[in-house]
Amino acid sequence: MTDVQPIAPTNPSQPMKPAEGQSLVWRLIALQRPWPIQIIAFVAFVLTFRFVFNWTWSLALAMIISMFLHECGHAFVFWWAKIRFLILFLFPLGAVAAPIDQAEDARSDELHWWTIAWLLQAGPAVNVALMLIFTAMQRVSTGDVLVFARDMVYVNGLLAVMNLIPVWTLDAGQLFRVIYSSLEEHEDNWLTGFLLSSVLLLLLAIVGVPGLVSWALLLANTLTRFGWVFFLLIFTVAILNKQGRDDPLHALSAQAMTNVQVLIQLLFFIAQVGITLWLFAGPLL
Repeated sequence: MTDVQPIAPTNPSQPMKPAEGQSLVWRLIALQRPWPIQIIAFVAFVLTFRFVFNWTWSLALAMIISMFLHECGHAFVFWWAKIRFLILFLFPLGAVAAPIDQAEDARSDELHWWTIAWLLQAGPAVNVALMLIFTAMQRVSTGDVLVFARDMVYVNGLLAVMNLIPVWTLDAGQLFRVIYSSLEEHEDNWLTGFLLSSVLLLLLAIVGVPGLVSWALLLANTLTRFGWVFFLLIFTVAILNKQGRDDPLHALSAQAMTNVQVLIQLLFFIAQVGITLWLFAGPLL
């Protein structure tokens, strides 16, 4: 899991409220920021993965490394934007990259939403890159190295999928909040219609409806590609929720992205989703 700063538009007449879950994350940051507690949080994660989830040591290590590298993706954009930051393990939520103090937090609130969008996409992008790297490593590895490579693909798939679903305060949830906030109301409606139509067509193709196959084959296709079906259904509900909670006045903010910038963010997001599901949930063909 990751978290970034709440978004506050420069239009003072209609401030954007902090994202859901932000107060909980900041309370955990305050409690777990000291280094002795960070060590305890790190050990607690390892022991939880190993003995509560009953994962192997290799899988537990892969998850810890991948959580940290995910946050390094966010941290890179903070560094590029000249925001001082810290990376913490927050037990039991996961990890977080956040501004180092209240002054930096206030500065991060003033970042253009184009920068914030890249900040939100950077974490999952690291997971997608790691999936590609360790998928390639599986072809040339043996023994324990092969096992670790498989574990890295698995845990990065989990992290990528979780943070690419547009819900709550997760990365994609905040990304689509920024996207809808940058668009006018009629553009919001057009975007939602396009996304939902695309999801519907993809679902029909996945389960085989265009070919008028039997119900047994429809069920078999659904189960075989369940990861795709589940993600697309959750994505549909989440998108409707994000549009419904958007305030049209946010599009007046000087921080809002242009339509071209929104399009670039959407294309990058779709590419990440496609690669992640292809590697993690299996190919469509």
